Amino acid sequence: MHSIEERLNRIEQSLDASERRARRWRLAALTLAGIGVTAIGGAFAAAPAILESISADVVRTKRLEIVRGDGKVVLLASESDGGGQLDLWSGAGANTARLSSPATGGDMVLFNDKGQMVVGAYAAKEGGRVEAFHADGSLGLRAGVGDGGAAVSINGPMGKEAVYLGNDRSGAGSLRIADKSGQSAATIVVGAGGGVVETSSRDGTPAALIGAAASGRSGVIQVSGQGAKPVYEVDVRDDGAARVLLGTTAGTTNLVLEAGVQDSGLLSCFTGGRRVLAVGAGQYGGQINLFGADGVAALVMGPVADGQGGAVSVRGADGKQVVRCGVDGQGAGEVAVYSSNGQKKRVLSPE
Repeated sequence: MHSIEERLNRIEQSLDASERRARRWRLAALTLAGIGVTAIGGAFAAAPAILESISADVVRTKRLEIVRGDGKVVLLASESDGGGQLDLWSGAGANTARLSSPATGGDMVLFNDKGQMVVGAYAAKEGGRVEAFHADGSLGLRAGVGDGGAAVSINGPMGKEAVYLGNDRSGAGSLRIADKSGQSAATIVVGAGGGVVETSSRDGTPAALIGAAASGRSGVIQVSGQGAKPVYEVDVRDDGAARVLLGTTAGTTNLVLEAGVQDSGLLSCFTGGRRVLAVGAGQYGGQINLFGADGVAALVMGPVADGQGGAVSVRGADGKQVVRCGVDGQGAGEVAVYSSNGQKKRVLSPE
């Protein structure tokens, strides 16, 4: 019995020792937990200072992906052909934008939701260029800057250039309008004397022109027929008088109407480039001149110098008067015939 009691005492003492060790472990664990919470709180309190201290650091990577909640990439930064490239995706998963840096300069491309490129902006040594495309991929608009200046080109639905607006190396501007097939229909350019507007027929031949003359001191209007030569022209003579010319598509002038500087007018008919008829206003009134093939006046009709009436003068091959039918100084009729040298004269009169 004594040995049993001793054994029970030893067991009881062992249990007490185990309970004391357990209490010590619990105390140690609580102490460590408190220290951990304090350390974590201190770390959060010091976080702004830590972040501020690393704000100047560089994050280096060969590929950077920004993904949304389902894991799909919406932004990608990567390297392409030796330069940087940035791609963006829409919520529907379409690659809608790309920014890259090739050797020629920066490029920016925009795509629609079908993946078709619709806008492109490019940098080159000569300057920048912007392009816009139709939904079918055909070019609709191009604007850019180059060595020769700047220009905008607009294409029609058939892919042909319909409008061109730009300037040349001198800085002068030009505008070209074409039909749906790309055939030029109208142009506005700067010529030697100033601005010029020209329209074309359906086959591309000139139809009408209005603009400044080459001298730069007056204007000109031209209308062309089926050929390239103008058949109607309005311009200004060197003396400041207006002039209207009518001709043929072969380039010949047949009729000229001129306004004189002294409020006088002149109508001339031509054949083979030579004037054969002139009707105009002279010093004493209206006058009609008929010319031979050599351009020499053969017949002259008009008022006489003394104002007593009219006269008809017939000229020879040298232009000298040989017959005169008119009114004498007293107002009576008179017919005079002259020799070829003008020295002899025979007169037929009522007296």
